Amino acid sequence: MKCNDTEKLIKKGEAFANDRLVDFQGAGQNGNSSSMAEMTNDLLVLVNKVQENNKVLTSFIENIVSSIKYLTDRNLHNFFYGRALHLLVAAVDGNRDNFSYYMLDASAKWIELRVESTPSQVKSDFESTRSLLLDARDNLDSHAQVFIKGIKTIRKLSSGGMSGEHEQDIRAVVDRFQEMMQTFKLIEMTQTSIQKIESIINYLKQ
Repeated sequence: MKCNDTEKLIKKGEAFANDRLVDFQGAGQNGNSSSMAEMTNDLLVLVNKVQENNKVLTSFIENIVSSIKYLTDRNLHNFFYGRALHLLVAAVDGNRDNFSYYMLDASAKWIELRVESTPSQVKSDFESTRSLLLDARDNLDSHAQVFIKGIKTIRKLSSGGMSGEHEQDIRAVVDRFQEMMQTFKLIEMTQTSIQKIESIINYLKQ
């Protein structure tokens, strides 16, 4: 993702976190739970959009890892497989989808700015949801770092028709990819956050 795209996401996240903040705080002071529920729905809408993006992103990574494993399971001394591997990672290298990362961060910030205005009965639920959103963000970031580093490593090792000479090193990267996928819990963590936000909204509506 280009730098200016990242900057746009950061600004979008900041705008979201501050949108109707004063209104929410006023509703909290006045004990207007139904109004807080309506504004908390903005949070739910955003996190659902994040989850849609998470599914696309996770599927993309799974498909790339699967394709790389397929090629490395073949004879990388074969020009066709070695070349195909290099072209695949070259097409992926440098591309990163930052939407989920920055919107998870913005969602956590949204809660941070409002939690003190919420009723005591849901304050801990808001705080735990914020922690879960941050955990999902960090899970995404740590696994993305492994993926990006691995892609760059394979690209370097497979350049100039050298895949066969570096076959063991390339397969070691693939092994790390497969280990990474076992602890990539972005979708599960985000879904739990969605459920918690829905529960908070339902309580506030009562």
